[in-house]
Amino acid sequence: MQIVQPENYDHLSPSDAVILQKQLRQQINLTPLKKPIKLIGGADISFNKFEDTVYAGIVILKYPEMIPIETVSIVAETKFPYISGLLAFRELPHY
Repeated sequence: MQIVQPENYDHLSPSDAVILQKQLRQQINLTPLKKPIKLIGGADISFNKFEDTVYAGIVILKYPEMIPIETVSIVAETKFPYISGLLAFRELPHY
């Protein structure tokens, strides 16, 4: 299977999403950083699992001062269904 880009996740079947998730798991890199950290970010998304509307937000902070550098939020529609364990496919395209 070819790696699917996040903007196309809503076209995946749940079984294809499970396969892709297992493939992506193999690409995780847990090597410690060699440079000092200057920026950190946080993201969150909220939704009602019975609706297609999602509310996403991201904040970037200067570290270690914890001064906000940028914030972004959106309200969007998702097409991937609510399936426990596959939430990234519902949420990631909106980040």
